[in-house]
Amino acid sequence: MPDIKTQQRHRAALRQTLLKQPDNSTVRNALIKSVRPKYVQQAAAEGVFICYSMADGIFALNLDESLSEIGIRAFLDELEADDDMEWGDTVVQALRDCAVLLMVLSPDALEDDEVNAEYHYFMRTGKIIVPVIAVEIEANKFKTLIKPINFVDNYVVALKKLKALLKADEQANI
Repeated sequence: MPDIKTQQRHRAALRQTLLKQPDNSTVRNALIKSVRPKYVQQAAAEGVFICYSMADGIFALNLDESLSEIGIRAFLDELEADDDMEWGDTVVQALRDCAVLLMVLSPDALEDDEVNAEYHYFMRTGKIIVPVIAVEIEANKFKTLIKPINFVDNYVVALKKLKALLKADEQANI
């Protein structure tokens, strides 16, 4: 399996091509294959960045705790901000280091400038984006290859789906 950086460059090139040729089914299929669970799990081992609006902070904290219980290293700015670095520098470094963006979706997130900027960074760099719905939303303006995991109705069931996606079964302890 290619290394993470090679996969990211490939995924970024596919995304750019698809923007120019939206009806190209060959490129679309290749892009879909590039986010198969084995690639998501490999990327998650590099680190997961939790992207959220401040209104969804409690949900993000709970999600971070749930992920840490199964050994998935997640970056959550509230918990990880380094006292020796500027908050923004810490976030920028985490954006560079993490290979998966867990994007917490809610009506507030759809309008949040930080959420939008982090989403666009991950799209541009070919990193994997996993959308999770924290609060019911009317329409998702973010285009993602992975179907959103809905936490609204049943947190436990959704968390099992997320864990299965991010971590191989033999390691997930679900």
